[in-house]
Amino acid sequence: MNSRRSVIDWLGFTFSESIMKYVVQESQFLLSAWLGEQLVGEDRKGRNFYDNTVQFSAMRAGELIPVAHIAWGGENQRGRANIQLTGAGCSMVKNWEPVAEFLDSCDARITRVDLAVDLLNGEHTLDDAFDWYREGHFNINRQPMHRVIGPWLDESQGTGRTLEVGRRKNGKMARIYEKGKQLGDATSPWVRFEGELHNIDRELPVDILRNPDVYFSGMYPCFEQLLEVAATRIKTEQTQGETSIARLMDCLKASYGKAIFVARMQSPDHDDFLDDIQQIGVPKRLCRSSLHMMTNAYFSPPDAATVIGELNSGTF
Repeated sequence: MNSRRSVIDWLGFTFSESIMKYVVQESQFLLSAWLGEQLVGEDRKGRNFYDNTVQFSAMRAGELIPVAHIAWGGENQRGRANIQLTGAGCSMVKNWEPVAEFLDSCDARITRVDLAVDLLNGEHTLDDAFDWYREGHFNINRQPMHRVIGPWLDESQGTGRTLEVGRRKNGKMARIYEKGKQLGDATSPWVRFEGELHNIDRELPVDILRNPDVYFSGMYPCFEQLLEVAATRIKTEQTQGETSIARLMDCLKASYGKAIFVARMQSPDHDDFLDDIQQIGVPKRLCRSSLHMMTNAYFSPPDAATVIGELNSGTF
């Protein structure tokens, strides 16, 4: 598992009617086992043509971070329910084997999975990706459609560019974007190569959770060479957290640096004023998917294998 270079950045699947009632009732318990986090569930309006939805969030630094949702009910759903793990939720899963075992056990069908590879030091750039597109290295049977987003005519704006290849409605799309700049570091060389797969005219096997590198490299001819220089998951998480916090500190310094200087001079112990001005919580601009690196879980999550066994036996 540690040798993997691609990460699962989104997962959506439906599961069978025979186990649906147990999963719906105990979905919070099951998801907590997978994510290793205590979750909070909130009823929401139905989405994606389902009648009922519960959104699950993890508490981080006093703020709830959405990590998953379950949806069920509806005349056109044929008794199946749907679970989606967001990018933040997927980043909390340390072991995908229990998830894969659950999908194997309940006639699950993966409807969407995103696989991503991070190049932190500019090993390949967005301009390289654009050249690969023009040279046909994204071609399978024919040249896919593309579009560009962001300041391609003026990179000095520093907000980051994106190249999209393919279309979601066709079941496969690549997104290549300047991740470091998106997080606020205008000088960052970090580029993320991401592939989004849907079960449109294709079946997405459960094995994709066990061997994501194989499926990532098979998406496009040019993707195979990326795995040799991709960053590990731990390094990516560290860089993401450091970039987000560094950007936040830059904004704090620019907006309130002088006020903080004066406040420190007025405080007898210089730093006591921080207790007076701090607020418990997390700024919205701070990248939420990296927050779980900043704190530890405050409970021992249930064992995922035990949950699966009890679901299959109808214990719940």
